[in-house]
Amino acid sequence: LVCENEMGEVPLACLIDKERQEREKALRQRQERCDDLSRLFSCMTPHQRQVVCWKHIEGLSCRQIASRLGLREQSVRATLHYTLQALKKKSSGEKDPLS
Repeated sequence: LVCENEMGEVPLACLIDKERQEREKALRQRQERCDDLSRLFSCMTPHQRQVVCWKHIEGLSCRQIASRLGLREQSVRATLHYTLQALKKKSSGEKDPLS
């Protein structure tokens, strides 16, 4: 498609096509992020996934998480710290950080 006529106007078909391409690109990027998160979550133990989800998705405090799990708050903080540290290493390409 030629997206500008001799008067410098952009036809509606070109605008629609550009918008569609931008939506498709955004969807691909979102899917890539989801795939990345899925890979990272698959590296975590069920306990680590639960703690990370409660903290970063549901917004619970470490005290609330500790209460739900019957743990000390410091244990929850340590789990979060080491899990997130390992995930950062994993996402940067280091080998098997959670083992």
